[in-house]
Amino acid sequence: MGYPKIVVIGSSYSAAAVFNYLERSLANLREPFDLLLVSDKNHYLYSDLLSQYLCDSCNLGDICQWLRGVAFLRPGVSYLEAEVLNIDFQSKTISTSRGEVNYQYLILAPQNDLFDKPDIDNQSNSFVIKNLSDVLKLRTHILGNLEKAVFEGDPETKSSLLTFSVIGTGKEGIQLSCSISDFANRLVKDYFPEIKKALLKFNLIEENNVITLSKEPFYNNRIFYNLNKKGITLHTNSQITKIENNKITINNKNIIFSGTTILANLKGSFGLLRRLKTLSTSCNVDLYMKLEGLDNVFMIGEIANCLDLGENLEKTNFFYRSQAKICAQNVCAKINSIPMKLLKYDFQVDFLSLGYRNSLAEFKNIHIDGIVGWILHRLSFVFCSLSWKKRLRAFVALISNICGSSDFEQMNIYEFKLSKQALKK
Repeated sequence: MGYPKIVVIGSSYSAAAVFNYLERSLANLREPFDLLLVSDKNHYLYSDLLSQYLCDSCNLGDICQWLRGVAFLRPGVSYLEAEVLNIDFQSKTISTSRGEVNYQYLILAPQNDLFDKPDIDNQSNSFVIKNLSDVLKLRTHILGNLEKAVFEGDPETKSSLLTFSVIGTGKEGIQLSCSISDFANRLVKDYFPEIKKALLKFNLIEENNVITLSKEPFYNNRIFYNLNKKGITLHTNSQITKIENNKITINNKNIIFSGTTILANLKGSFGLLRRLKTLSTSCNVDLYMKLEGLDNVFMIGEIANCLDLGENLEKTNFFYRSQAKICAQNVCAKINSIPMKLLKYDFQVDFLSLGYRNSLAEFKNIHIDGIVGWILHRLSFVFCSLSWKKRLRAFVALISNICGSSDFEQMNIYEFKLSKQALKK
């Protein structure tokens, strides 16, 4: 039958992790194999860190990792940057934008890459934060609005420029509202003495009447405490009916004038699944991570739906790391015709970013917030990095950030050096 051909598809952390584990596990077999990672991007992204990057709690290098750096590429281990067009599960053939690829074992780990953005007016200054470019656009927009507010004479227009609204609570909405509040307040404090902090307004808008992220009262109380401390006004039972011309219409009657609007918790879809007509969108897997109804096909990541796991299980990078490890072990087990292992995940841990160097950590009913929670949050990403070089760089970046050197401050240092050189000339 020849040596095994294993193909991993996806540009998510899960795809990179299983590729990393497979490369190491297959190398120990000391037998020929062919391992290929197919991705439409050259990197994976820690989307949970985007809100921290927005408020300078982490650096650019912490958020993503180059896919070619997650495993040792050598004969038998390769990477293909291409878009997957279709998969024929009968003939075990993958059609990509750069040709066809055959497989014996297939692992699907697609990223949540398509988001259903509501129909909004182009002039409404509305943003969706799903990648690095979105964060950079929002930061530039906030800086631009503060610059405009300095010279704006009309009180209503000035108030609109200094109003920031996040629509949708949940984890993403709370993290973004806290980060925007801290980012805007730090800018005003350090660079815009002409603007009074009291003029800054922050709104968090939720269509439901109750906001809870955990069954633990302490966890929810810390969230509300931080929202109140940062001056974020919470609007509950508020149905958004229209967004246009910097106006947010709530319940068809109330209007909020907001120069910056962020849409959080948008429903996402998976581009790969839209193209795979033969694959059910339910994506049910068993505890071996095998995809239901298909032979030698595995699925991991946020889309994999394992009904045997708890419904309230928080899916963090620790969970995706465990998924990838079990999946890699089971592929090797099938190659060697030995029993496969079940996924057993008992490590219940959750983190919530609450702005600049502030996170809420929950571990078996133990709660830690503030800078200690933030350090633990960042260390979790250091631990989940997929190479010793990446771990070392992430740890050095954490120490650098603790010492006060963020990307924003490094840019200021660089500009200061350039200005000194210009003066010497």
